[in-house]
Order: sequence, then structure tokens, then C-alpha cells
Amino acid sequence: MSILTAIANSSGKIALNLRKSRFKLFLSSMRIPRDGQIVRILDAGGIPSFWEYTGLAGAPNIDIVVLNLETVISLWIKNLTLYFQTV
Repeated sequence: MSILTAIANSSGKIALNLRKSRFKLFLSSMRIPRDGQIVRILDAGGIPSFWEYTGLAGAPNIDIVVLNLETVISLWIKNLTLYFQTV
């Protein structure tokens, strides 16, 4: 495992700051939905708690699909759909 992978997968302050920076970039590239329009996000390999942390879970006009290879536990959130593939 490379040092960058280890940092990205950690829960420390450096990793958190990197995630926040990447998410700001993501938000800046996302189109703001007009009335009645829906923004759809496919999160491959992500976890539902990330979307809860960002505040987008449960947001109106945003539909998030989390596609995962492993089962994760999450609270039910209206705009969050989970798909799991067993390996």
C-alpha cells in the first residue's frame, strides 16, 4: 500500500482535510438543480455515512445511489439508495 493510499484511507486530520478539499471541488462542478429537476449521483464504493456527513443525504432534488461490494450499515435516508454485490 502506498503512503497516499494509507493517508486517504485513514481517519486522521490530514485525510479529513483532503476529503473536504475534494468534496469542495465536487460541489463546485455540480449543477444546481432548478425547480423540479433532480441531480443524480452514483457513488461507486462509497458509504452512506459520507453523504450524511456532507449534508446531501435527505436533500431535496438530489438522488444518491451508493453501489458497493460490501454490506454496510446505515440509517434509512429518503434520497439514498444502496446496492450491494456479493463476491
